[in-house]
Amino acid sequence: QEAVAALQDIKAFDPVATLNVLPLDQVWFDVAKTAAEAANAPQPAAGTSDDMRLFRLQPIDIELSAASKLPSVDPVSSESIPLFFEPSLKLEVDGKLQLPYFFRLSDLGRAYDQQKAIGAPGLADPPKPRAATLAAYVKGLQSGTLGDNTLLVAASDAAAVVERMGS
Repeated sequence: QEAVAALQDIKAFDPVATLNVLPLDQVWFDVAKTAAEAANAPQPAAGTSDDMRLFRLQPIDIELSAASKLPSVDPVSSESIPLFFEPSLKLEVDGKLQLPYFFRLSDLGRAYDQQKAIGAPGLADPPKPRAATLAAYVKGLQSGTLGDNTLLVAASDAAAVVERMGS
């Protein structure tokens, strides 16, 4: 919903603007991480640009607020993209249990409730959600400290936009 609303705002200035959905690993290493990095990126000489240095990922205010109230494995700042996880929650993917990290706290809550409803073993009761940052998650993947038993789960509303775009 937010992505579609943002596109509508952009179309007011550029009627031919489009929304492209890209995998995180295709943009993470090129996209600006802070407002200052984006402001200092080389500006296009004319027309439009697909230089990812001109863009930055921004946190969703409500998720940033939620993350600030939870125990965090790394500092969450105003420019951090927060992620949420519950250490006891594991999801089976391709026959392997994985610790999911969510972009939205409400998605974590729904996944926890679904697993509890089916009687998944080992769930903390009550749940004890924690916050992390996307930057720390990526760094953990790169260094191998997260191992291969984690899963990054797209936000449910983002997944719905991608689904609508594909049909």
